[in-house]
Amino acid sequence: MKTTNNISFYGESNLGRRRTNNEDAFIAQTIWDNENVLAVVIAGVGGYDGGEVAAAIAKSTIVEYLENFPNGERANLLKQAVIEANNEILKSRSNSEEYKNMSCVLTAILVEAKKGMIHMAHIGDTRLY
Repeated sequence: MKTTNNISFYGESNLGRRRTNNEDAFIAQTIWDNENVLAVVIAGVGGYDGGEVAAAIAKSTIVEYLENFPNGERANLLKQAVIEANNEILKSRSNSEEYKNMSCVLTAILVEAKKGMIHMAHIGDTRLY
């Protein structure tokens, strides 16, 4: 568990009881500085090959996008990072016959500790409590 500015955060993925392959990923880290926390739950869609590949692409793309764009309105940056992840998954799908149907769902939050604000982006059936 990490703590920054009185915000504790932790991430863990569980295989569950029905699957033999974990198609999920998560992000739980500070971003830009210790004032901002990025937390994302990413679930690969089962039933098609490559859910874990789509989740990994989403994870790396979201972090990379946000690290490269530290300035701007935070909610819009989070939205654009998710759009960029979607575009990267679509590009990978078109380049792979094996993973042509891969996909994932996600819920992402960006916490601005100093401002006391939380921004959220959501696609699919993951939940935020």
